[in-house]
Amino acid sequence: MSKKTKSRSIKVKLLALIFFGMLVMMGALLVSYIYSMNQVRETSKSFFSKVIYDEVKDRMKFIVQSTISSIQGKYQGETIEREDIPNLLRSDLGHIRYGKNGYCFVFLYDGTHIIAPDNKTNEGKNLLNFKDPTGKKPVQEFISIAKAGGGFATYAWLNPNTKKYEPKMSFIAPLKIGGLEVAIGTGEYVSDIELAQKKIGLIFEQNRGKIIPLTLSIWGLAVFVFLMLIYIYVSRRVSRPINAVVKNIKQIAAGDFTGLIKVKSNDEIGEMARELSKMGESLAEIITQVLYSAAQVEETAEEIAKGNQDLSRRTQEQAATLEEVAATVEEVNSSIQLTTSNSEQANQLSLSTLEAVNAGKDSVQETLTAMEQISTSSQKIEDIIKVVNDIAFQTNLLALNAAVEAARAGDHGRGFAVVATEVRNLAGRTSELSKEVESLIKESAERVGRGNSLVRQSAELLNQIVENTNKTVMEITNVAATMREQATAGEQIQVSIDQLNQVTQQNAAMVEEMAASSMMLSSESGNLNRIVNRFQVSQKIPTTNTGKVRVLPEEATVLEPKPAPDVQKDFVGDSWEKF
Repeated sequence: MSKKTKSRSIKVKLLALIFFGMLVMMGALLVSYIYSMNQVRETSKSFFSKVIYDEVKDRMKFIVQSTISSIQGKYQGETIEREDIPNLLRSDLGHIRYGKNGYCFVFLYDGTHIIAPDNKTNEGKNLLNFKDPTGKKPVQEFISIAKAGGGFATYAWLNPNTKKYEPKMSFIAPLKIGGLEVAIGTGEYVSDIELAQKKIGLIFEQNRGKIIPLTLSIWGLAVFVFLMLIYIYVSRRVSRPINAVVKNIKQIAAGDFTGLIKVKSNDEIGEMARELSKMGESLAEIITQVLYSAAQVEETAEEIAKGNQDLSRRTQEQAATLEEVAATVEEVNSSIQLTTSNSEQANQLSLSTLEAVNAGKDSVQETLTAMEQISTSSQKIEDIIKVVNDIAFQTNLLALNAAVEAARAGDHGRGFAVVATEVRNLAGRTSELSKEVESLIKESAERVGRGNSLVRQSAELLNQIVENTNKTVMEITNVAATMREQATAGEQIQVSIDQLNQVTQQNAAMVEEMAASSMMLSSESGNLNRIVNRFQVSQKIPTTNTGKVRVLPEEATVLEPKPAPDVQKDFVGDSWEKF
């Protein structure tokens, strides 16, 4: 596309923009005007409605008051009978009409309708308790208003034209004639008032329909002329600077930052052109600096790559060493676990042995107690045997005395002598048995004494065994606790070594990634050098055949390089572990 075509396209766009702005302004004016006219219509409607209502009220009031003045002036000074007053009023007011449906009605204060031009059948009827469809008693309201001096009333009354009860507004006032006071009034149906309002509104709408097109045409023509003048001025002021800016942009896009066109315009386009020229100069300076920095980055990246490869080799060696240490610690930990398990079993066996020894000690103590009780019982038996021996001895003496006495008695004591002999024999056998029992008991007592001595010795030995067993259990328990602590420490050491091994593996992988990244950085920096060399700038960075920086020209301005980040600090804080 040629520059002329582009210029025309900008003009077309400006024209379209102005046309669109004109449409927007016309639309805004139309909306604003319609809104204003609607506001005027609503305000006018409310105003005319009030004016019409006020005019109707004033007209009704004027008609009633002028009628009262006319009747009172006609019969002033005359003597009139009360019975003749209704007929006189009918003859004077019954034929009066005004407007389309206007007339005067008269009610006596007792509710009798004496003048009813709209419905002659009601004349002479008492309508005091008559109710309209809304439940209101209008005749009572008429009389109350008349007695109060006059006023307005709203109610529903039969419209002779539509034959329906419709809302009606009336003015009622008192008429005093010949000593009789009556209520006289006149009214208008609300539908007639609203019809007048509609007619005025229709006239307003007709006039509004004529005003809107004319107003919009005038405003549209004025806006069109104004916008066309703006279009002509802006198109001339915009096209030339824009063409210059487009040429500069093409030149920059082609990589040529020399000989940029200067635009001597003080508007926004001129400012844009000047800023574009500054941007080209800044880009040229930046490209020069980038070329210098890219060469430095390439050289530094190669050095970093070599260092990373060496670090990767040493990290892998350290990882292999850690794996061997981890395997050794795992074997030691397994041995500690086995020793801990054996010590736990020994502890359980020693506790079981201690329980058995304590049970044996209790049994020996019970045996010793039983032996002491047996010794005590044997002593008591000896005492009993002594008593039995004494009884046998006394029995033998008594039997001997009985035999002596029986011998003295001769034949009379022969039977008693036989009994005495048997008793003495029995006492002798008892004495012999007592001696045998005593001998056995003494022998048993001696054996019990020896057994008691042996039991005491056994108890002492068991006490020593219990004491030694307690010490053994305590030692085994301490050994088991120590082994458990060693097992826990071994597990912690194993976990720590595993973690250290994992971190070392991660570090090794990270070092490999860094080595690969540095190699990629070196390759990309070479690509960057080739890309930047395509730009045309006023100064070039001389390089060697290998792409290394030789000397930076004095004319070129180089930005101060930012300090390199603390690699050790960054990696230690996140994913690098020092060891």
